[in-house]
Amino acid sequence: MIQGFAQKLMQVIAFKITSPLCLALSCQNPTSISMHYSSLMIKFSIMRFNMTPILFYFKSIDFQRNKLSALLFLSLMSAETIQAQSLYNVAQQQQIQRTRAEIEQKAQITQATLLEWARQQNMPIRRVFDDGSVMLLSGLTQSGHPIYEITHTNRGAASTTRTEAVYEGGGLGLNLNGGSPFLRGRLGVWDGGLVLPTHAELAGRVEQRDGVQTADGHATHVSGTMIARGINPRVRGMAFGANLLAYDFNNDNSEMAAVAADLLVSNHSYGTVSGWRFNANRPGTNNNLKWEWYGDSTINEQSDFKFGLYSDKAREWDRIAYNAPYYLIVCSAGNNRGSNGPPAGTPYFIGNSSRTSTTPRATQNGYELIAT
Repeated sequence: MIQGFAQKLMQVIAFKITSPLCLALSCQNPTSISMHYSSLMIKFSIMRFNMTPILFYFKSIDFQRNKLSALLFLSLMSAETIQAQSLYNVAQQQQIQRTRAEIEQKAQITQATLLEWARQQNMPIRRVFDDGSVMLLSGLTQSGHPIYEITHTNRGAASTTRTEAVYEGGGLGLNLNGGSPFLRGRLGVWDGGLVLPTHAELAGRVEQRDGVQTADGHATHVSGTMIARGINPRVRGMAFGANLLAYDFNNDNSEMAAVAADLLVSNHSYGTVSGWRFNANRPGTNNNLKWEWYGDSTINEQSDFKFGLYSDKAREWDRIAYNAPYYLIVCSAGNNRGSNGPPAGTPYFIGNSSRTSTTPRATQNGYELIAT
């Protein structure tokens, strides 16, 4: 009866049931789907094979002025049946591999260009700040202006998603924790460095897949938000029974393309540095003299063009997701709103350089502030 009801309702919303998980999104501003919203999708995607057949409807999550309604149809097949099946047929896997090769070739060219630019400008490729954030040189504009990516905080992510409802004793009778054998190797995270392998909440459940050697607090914190086992109940992760594949976010496009055929969900709590940024690592005690502006004045002197830009990186992620339709890529929306720079007339720095300016720039109090 559940299966017949699900099929009829899916026909109404013009979706075809073609995978274990069908997801319909309705949002006032689709670009505003962020880690805060999409942690919903993380939770149900990574835990769904731990449950008996069920239809679950979740709606009306309000965050600022945006609304997200998520309709999730969970697999009506048993975990054992799904476990014996590959996610993609041979033709799909071949297309995924072709996309991987193209993205890897482009990434190698880009990396060589960035290394040469950084050498000529005497600028670092990677910086780690006192607040734990990690910043990487990720590209150049057509005018030669540097583009950086930086890790984001995830304040409030768990508190806005009502995860507890699907846990044991959570009121829905689902008793989910993400521990299904099918999910091993299906959940990934790209972040600022090595996830601390000895952390009590994570030990034995995170596999670092690249050669990064330096433990990173932000990567460890985000991984804990996702899968911390709950030795301390206050820090229990959203899927506290799951395992995690971890990567540094340098060379993320190539790495994502390489494992897209196996993943169901990956989390990316970082984004392009855009507009105003307060850099506490700047010397001195006057906080008004520690602001940086990351726009490109040759494109727009008032606002940073990177807000809302469909960039090359966004295109590459779309290619990966299109060719691996069961793979959900979750990206944070950033922390730009409310960062408005110093008082008028106060000098500030142009990006990561030592050059300063007093040119007035636009405030960042609106909602169209999601960088790619």
